[in-house]
Amino acid sequence: MTKILLSSKQRKEIDRVTIEEYLIPGEELVENAGRALEKEVLEAFPSGRKKIEVYCGPGNNGADGLAAARMLSQRGHDVKVRLVGSEARHTALFAHEKWLLPQEVIIEDYAGAPDADIVIDAMLGIGLNRDLEGSFLFASEQINRYKKENGCFVLSADIPTGLDADTGRVHVNAVNADHTVVMGYACPGHFLTEGRDTCGRIKIADIGLVSPEKAGIIPFALADHMGELPVHKSFSHKGDYGKLFVYAGFEGMAGAAMFASEAAYRAGCGLVYLETARENYGLLQMKVPEAVLTRYDRACRGISAVVAGCGIGRTADAAERLIDILSSFKGNVLLDADALFLTANCKRLSQAVKEHGNMIVTPHAGELAALTGLSVSEVNADLTGAAKRCAAEYGCICAAKSNATVICSPDKEEVFINIKGNSGMAVAGSGDVLAGTIGGLLARGMQRFDAAVLGVSLHAMAGDAAAAELGMSHMLARDIIDHMKDVTAAWEDKRMLT
Repeated sequence: MTKILLSSKQRKEIDRVTIEEYLIPGEELVENAGRALEKEVLEAFPSGRKKIEVYCGPGNNGADGLAAARMLSQRGHDVKVRLVGSEARHTALFAHEKWLLPQEVIIEDYAGAPDADIVIDAMLGIGLNRDLEGSFLFASEQINRYKKENGCFVLSADIPTGLDADTGRVHVNAVNADHTVVMGYACPGHFLTEGRDTCGRIKIADIGLVSPEKAGIIPFALADHMGELPVHKSFSHKGDYGKLFVYAGFEGMAGAAMFASEAAYRAGCGLVYLETARENYGLLQMKVPEAVLTRYDRACRGISAVVAGCGIGRTADAAERLIDILSSFKGNVLLDADALFLTANCKRLSQAVKEHGNMIVTPHAGELAALTGLSVSEVNADLTGAAKRCAAEYGCICAAKSNATVICSPDKEEVFINIKGNSGMAVAGSGDVLAGTIGGLLARGMQRFDAAVLGVSLHAMAGDAAAAELGMSHMLARDIIDHMKDVTAAWEDKRMLT
């Protein structure tokens, strides 16, 4: 089932619609949220009486924390509530939950240092978009310091205090959680850039909110949306599965050409033509004997798609070669790596990319910064915004690579955010594998946006399979390719059984 991600504004609207239009009491939602937090604590610590401190802000996030404090106290745990923020800002639901607290629960302000096995962060919800200050900053600093010095378990309600729910930006001294229980629907910031590490293990709890469809909301983004692998037919030949032209591998960069070409074959492409430096021929004929080593002008007839840029160098000659290819081939083209640097720095090539109309670009943060004129820090502060800016400026599909890759189109509201994959994939050649994977799917006839989504998903799933077998510290780009066959084989087996 496809997961959806909602913006913080959309999350608030679903809360409102649930309570005001579908008449589901806010008290019921808070009770369900408290029960979800209680369940997470009990699963993490199934036995023994624990000292638990719950930091509660004045809003409904704090009410969730108070409900959890009550339930955990009734389970026999030693529970203390620390109040953060102004009493004048207490919501009705907060006041109701505070009134329900049993006498055994100690209530103090935020000023004291924690002394607990478990700290629950229920200070601020998903609406924060500025730096922490005042009592919230102090309390967050206290929690983080205590965790570092004493190793306590930190559980955040909905989102760690200090994390931007829309962008994943971590404000100064945001709470560093071990687990986060998301109430109903996750936001992009739970997964983007530093968000995933800040949240720790993420669990999404159903607390009874209505669906976005019932609330009239189009989700901000899709996640875990795979699409379908093109079907292999029994009566077919290699030409039925597309011919991909790959321009990759300057002298000394044979690996880039190898990874892109082999990944395209693993994605099901029927035939790969490869233009690379002649110095690379000997190695590539041994490593990827299936690839046909040639030049574009000799292989241009019948080409289904093009991948260009992996390890081609940043020379004027490389830029001219790209311009030649784009001027003569009007089908789907993917630009990666050096091609993106050249696009950002060569006006003629930049114009050719903008005029082409059938383009995918796969930049990392540095390349995206060069393409958009932003700084790397600005890109990382709002990866989705930067990817949309790139897509609009160049009229292309942009797959902005990060720990959660963002894919967007200039003519679609829809955004895809990949939440699979792992940090073991942050290794030389991994981007070349992704370029070849998407290119292979393009050659097989997939639409650009669909090919980008499926390619990113396959790449991430293969990376997860490699990490499961080898561990993240030992992964190489070739391991992602090696495990891609396992992912696609399992997918095809599942389809055959349905």
